[in-house]
Amino acid sequence: MASSSCWRPPPDPRRLLHIALVELSFQQNITHGVIFILSLGSLKAFNELDPWLVNGGVQFKIKLYKVLSLYTGVTLRFGNVPATNFRKLDTVSNLSLSVSFESAKSKPQEPEYGRVGETGLKPTLKG
Repeated sequence: MASSSCWRPPPDPRRLLHIALVELSFQQNITHGVIFILSLGSLKAFNELDPWLVNGGVQFKIKLYKVLSLYTGVTLRFGNVPATNFRKLDTVSNLSLSVSFESAKSKPQEPEYGRVGETGLKPTLKG
C-alpha cells in the first residue's frame, strides 16, 4: 500500500494546463571529432502554481566514422510534484549510436563568365 504522501488523485481529463518551456543549450567543439553539449531547461504551468520541472544535462558526441557517431551523457530531472512512480530527482544515463543519412553538401559552383558569343547572350544598347 502506498504511503499517503505519495498518493495523488487520478488525473482529470477536463483539466487544461498552459505550459511554457524555456531551454538553454551550449555546444563546444573540444577536438575535431568530439563535441561537448550542456543543456538546461525548465517547464512551468501558468494556470497552476504547484507543478514545475527543471532539467539539466551533459552530453558528449564522438564522431567514429563519416556517418557514425557515439553519444554519451547524463541528465538530471527535478520535479517538485513528480508523476506517479517517479521521485523528485531522477537521473538518466544514456549511451547511443547515431547514423547520419545526410549526404555532404557540395560547394556551389561559380558561374563561368565567357565572351558574349559563348554564352548565347546578346549585348543590348541603351541610349
